Amino acid sequence: MTVIDDFVTETETRLATVAGVSVIVPTRQGGINIADKTVVIKPQAIQELPEYDRPGNPPAIGQILPLLISCFVIPSELAATPEAWHAAAATLGTACQQAITTGAAWHQVGGDAIDTSIGPLTPAEPDDEEPASIQFTISIKYRVDETNPNTARA
Repeated sequence: MTVIDDFVTETETRLATVAGVSVIVPTRQGGINIADKTVVIKPQAIQELPEYDRPGNPPAIGQILPLLISCFVIPSELAATPEAWHAAAATLGTACQQAITTGAAWHQVGGDAIDTSIGPLTPAEPDDEEPASIQFTISIKYRVDETNPNTARA
């Protein structure tokens, strides 16, 4: 497993603790079947983080991995007391943020990260492929070996 796999797996495990959610990490072959309370984790492009570089042989290279978390809610319009989309989305998004930030060392993402920050909830408009969602980004800062970008370094 790579350090990216470790980060995604740890995030997936934490999100799965939210009651009633289905967590999906898209694959090339597997499609995304969106239902009520579906949470999708999409790793974004890795960025360089030069201020976290450290000398050594080989040197450690600082990087940041953004993970886009999309929370889909499809509230029933036929319920006895229908819930508005914005209320359901805010509730699910907040529950997912809290699941990720639970524990004193949450920001170390299983011990491999230096620091992690969590972005604000942002509504995403529906398109041809996905219904509306509320999203936030987790930015994981970490170091890897210059000669092996799949291994976390201190």
